[in-house]
Amino acid sequence: MADPTAGWRRVVLGSAPEAEVPAPVSERPEMTTIDPGCEIEGKLSLDRSICIEGEFRGSIHCAETVTVGEAAAVQADIEARTIEIRGAVVGNVKASREVIIFPGGRLHGDIEAPSLVMERGAFYQGQTRMYRPEAGLRTPMEAPNVEA
Repeated sequence: MADPTAGWRRVVLGSAPEAEVPAPVSERPEMTTIDPGCEIEGKLSLDRSICIEGEFRGSIHCAETVTVGEAAAVQADIEARTIEIRGAVVGNVKASREVIIFPGGRLHGDIEAPSLVMERGAFYQGQTRMYRPEAGLRTPMEAPNVEA
């Protein structure tokens, strides 16, 4: 059986920090998961994708994809590259790429994204603010100037 503390390092106050040694690629999980039955509250910030299958309250800032599973309940503002909703979300969502609400997915909150996909059977209540992805900045799309 492998040593469960392998790769851990002891921190001693006042000593020089050791160089960080990243875990081998084969040991890095592709996605962080909050399993069913877990209840978490707070501010979550991460640079890889996350799949929420349990309950989460607070705020989420993710550099990749946030997936809300079918049985998940999320009460949080979410900011990510892509947001996939299959369960229940109460809060505002901002995506730099797209927001997808799948059948059975429920969102109560505002959306800010360049792309919104709602499949048949999805529920959404809120306001949508879309912007041009090529603009680089989150600015609302301007209405064309129509002269009478």
